[in-house]
Amino acid sequence: MTPSLNKSFKFQSEWPFNSSQAYILSSLLKDLENDSNVVFEESDEKYLLSSTVNYPNNSALVSQKITFNKDMIPEMVEVYDKNGTENITFKISKIEFGSKLDDDYFEVESSASEEEVNTSNTLDEIVYPMYLPTGTKFKSEETVKTDEAERVILTFTGDKSFILIEEASACPDEFEVTTSSGELVFYENVLGNLTETSLNWSMDGKDYYIIGDNLTNEELLKVASSTSVVSLTK
Repeated sequence: MTPSLNKSFKFQSEWPFNSSQAYILSSLLKDLENDSNVVFEESDEKYLLSSTVNYPNNSALVSQKITFNKDMIPEMVEVYDKNGTENITFKISKIEFGSKLDDDYFEVESSASEEEVNTSNTLDEIVYPMYLPTGTKFKSEETVKTDEAERVILTFTGDKSFILIEEASACPDEFEVTTSSGELVFYENVLGNLTETSLNWSMDGKDYYIIGDNLTNEELLKVASSTSVVSLTK
């Protein structure tokens, strides 16, 4: 659900259950159950459990350490790459077990009405990716204007060529429900719709769309998460 766009997207997807998730207790338990070599440590009145992880779209992440207090309540999750460098830190300050939610908590209309809808369709700035696959270079930039919005097309060439399209998000007057093909993914700062050759997502009043036949899913996500307002050296 994206109240800022006055839209709700429906996916046929296994997310978030098809990969490790540092912020979901059932996912942490699944990781521990699937690893026959879990390492247990006790330090400073804390229990530490280390296990492997499963991040299909980020092969760099290979292990995690979960810190529990003496009551076996998780306090922190740290996810590491193959070099032992910490990439993700999730700190838990408070957990409420057995919380009850109102019947209408997951109703789309009642939830969306609480958010302010952004109706701007102006593309104020162009956002450039700061990560490019090896051998890929910036080629061209084209701006297309229509009566409804402004669109920028950035073309990158090389063995890992791709196109990045940016445009101001369109906000319909009536709330819309859209069925989306592809897989819902959450990668660093990007929550988007991923297929074998493309990725689209919305952020800060803009819609982004990457098309790259020769890019892996991980490369598509890396390009997306590296977008920055810093000028690109062409």
